[in-house]
Amino acid sequence: MGRYDTLHITVIQNGDLLAEIEQVTSVMMEKMTGNKKEHPLYGAPTLIVVSCEKPEHGRANVSYSNAAIVVHNMAVQAAALDLGCVHIWGAIAAVNGCEDVLAKLNLPEGYTACCALAIGKTEETYELREIPKERITTSFIE
Repeated sequence: MGRYDTLHITVIQNGDLLAEIEQVTSVMMEKMTGNKKEHPLYGAPTLIVVSCEKPEHGRANVSYSNAAIVVHNMAVQAAALDLGCVHIWGAIAAVNGCEDVLAKLNLPEGYTACCALAIGKTEETYELREIPKERITTSFIE
């Protein structure tokens, strides 16, 4: 519906803030899984966070889906530019749970961070791969 005014993009290239985000994410991941991931942002020099207005009850799927689509489109464009990128979810959950770090994102009043894209130059290449048709179960209703 073209409601771009309900979204906000934060581009983070500050190394200290990226390190803080990695730290809170590592701690959260270790608590949840027992494994500590040293670089949950994969060493990317840029993290693009997409936030949305805090959704009303029953409308979260629209707000969060809009944010996810924006991140997906950025990922497609990054790949077309031969940049490495990865959707980031866990780090955003960690940031949302850490008021000190969340405050540093300077989000507009009433917004919540939804998802992000870590992006940077990479030596890796994107290769076509076979995806099994059964990878996602599918139901047909006729």
